[in-house]
Amino acid sequence: MEVRLIDELDPPYNRRSRRTAQRPWLVLTNEPFPRLKVTRKVRLAQMGEALGPLTSGKQATRAVELLQAATGLRACTARLPATPDGRSPCHLYELGKCDAPCLTGRPQSEQVAAVQAALAGDVAGVASHTLGRIKALAGEERYEQAAGERDRLYALVAGAKNLEELRSLVGNRRIVAARRSGRGWDVVVMDYGMLRASAATRPGEEPEDLGAWLDAATEQLHEPEFALHVSHDEVRLLSAWLMHEDVRLIKVSRPDLLTRSLAGGCAVQLPQLPDSHPQD
Repeated sequence: MEVRLIDELDPPYNRRSRRTAQRPWLVLTNEPFPRLKVTRKVRLAQMGEALGPLTSGKQATRAVELLQAATGLRACTARLPATPDGRSPCHLYELGKCDAPCLTGRPQSEQVAAVQAALAGDVAGVASHTLGRIKALAGEERYEQAAGERDRLYALVAGAKNLEELRSLVGNRRIVAARRSGRGWDVVVMDYGMLRASAATRPGEEPEDLGAWLDAATEQLHEPEFALHVSHDEVRLLSAWLMHEDVRLIKVSRPDLLTRSLAGGCAVQLPQLPDSHPQD
């Protein structure tokens, strides 16, 4: 209830839980030579093609920069024609950081495929590449550049973790689950990541029986249009509750979405450095 009220009333001094539906995502543009862009609206059907939500515009920019550097995807913002129009390539071509599709007309198929995998949550390859670069920079005592790479990696991995967390709940039409509480059980019903009903078992009552009753008594929420139709903080709280070792799943529409990928953000081991500020 608290996170819903914060999202609804928008109190000026609560920064963390305000306007969570407007948090940024990363997507690829639909054009002959795709590029990354930041958007505030992602439809439910797009969740396999968008990374996020991220906590701020600065975090989104960091994640974009990392993906561009790690994959070689073009970083310019111009919309390029399918056939080169004679324009000169930018400085990134001279620095060897872009293969200049604006000049050659060749599609960046490998780069686009690598970015698509990362947007779907598979960030292990990009993370491994970046960790190697951080180690190399630190070995050369280029600590400021290493810190910048580290912060960009934190942003990308945070977005991938949020995606896994959000997709597992918002992608499920209905979840009915029970968690042990004292001598009884707390039973909840969630639709598309939103808490719909909850109750506690009476002495001697089985959680499955109460779960079946709640399931039948709770009206099914209509499929939402957007992924962040519910407060991201509500999803985070429900996800933490659901992943507890004492939870018993009674009904799950898409049990495959509750797993955590070995290539996803939750599996990446990040460097723990004392001067890191990943949430700036």
